[in-house]
Amino acid sequence: MKKPMIIIWFAIVTISGFTQNYHKLIRTNTYWDVFALGFLYYDAIDRIYFTGNDTVIEGKVYNLSRQYPFEQVNPGWLIPPFVIDTVSIPTNFFIREDTIERKVYIYDPYLTPTDQLLYDFSLSVGDTLQSDYNVGPLGSPIVLMTIDSITLQNGEKRKEFIFYAFDTNNITANYIEGIGGQQGLFAPIFPAFEQNEFYGYFCINENEINLWGDQCIWYFVGMSNQNENQTIKVFPNPAQDILNVNLSQKIPFADLTVSNIQGKEIFREKLNHSSNKITISQINPGIYIYQITSGQFIKQGKIVVL
Repeated sequence: MKKPMIIIWFAIVTISGFTQNYHKLIRTNTYWDVFALGFLYYDAIDRIYFTGNDTVIEGKVYNLSRQYPFEQVNPGWLIPPFVIDTVSIPTNFFIREDTIERKVYIYDPYLTPTDQLLYDFSLSVGDTLQSDYNVGPLGSPIVLMTIDSITLQNGEKRKEFIFYAFDTNNITANYIEGIGGQQGLFAPIFPAFEQNEFYGYFCINENEINLWGDQCIWYFVGMSNQNENQTIKVFPNPAQDILNVNLSQKIPFADLTVSNIQGKEIFREKLNHSSNKITISQINPGIYIYQITSGQFIKQGKIVVL
């Protein structure tokens, strides 16, 4: 009688181990900052997140997502730096995730069936991604060329799936487990033929830690919900030993976080007064990002430490 029990126990442990190794794409503690890059400037920028709420479409349950639009600071072309709007709006995309099969589906009302495969994290090298939503630039099949292992900026390892189209072997595209595709979170793996090859670039932040993207924090200078009653001054800049942070009297308390340009937090300090003197002599010289957070707002900016 012991042998069957051992087999059952081993099977349970094995299945549990496989489940734990899978990194979910849909989660509520993560932001995707999606940049649609044109030839010389951005076409659109949005911060996307999942709400944790569901909707039923044609008998299938999809997760709801929302987005915070970006606003540019300087006149002219849509180029950095930007501020992030504080009022979110619904996205037009609905996706669902099967964590057992390790697949993500997207609802596309213009295709039949409307439930189309967006990501398949269960593929092996040589497999084809079977989906009307994901086809090559000329309508060719998409084949998995290799599976690589990459390291995120927080040190975690993830699988990267690299594809190519049969009739355009020199054109490749990829997606990363728990991250998404290089063309954007909801975009097809390969861009449309007429799209610029640079279309689709995004940064991912999970629990206020940057996971993916190159120097993403450089793009943001603050939040657009600050008004005249929320005056914040951070000086001097450059700073050496002491950083002064002056808050409006209407802000009861706040937190100061200083991070390096890779998004790694250097230190955190409570701001309990309207005028705060923060010792920064322990910080190595360089360029850093500060973030001031309260229950009313978030403000970001750059600081140079000498």
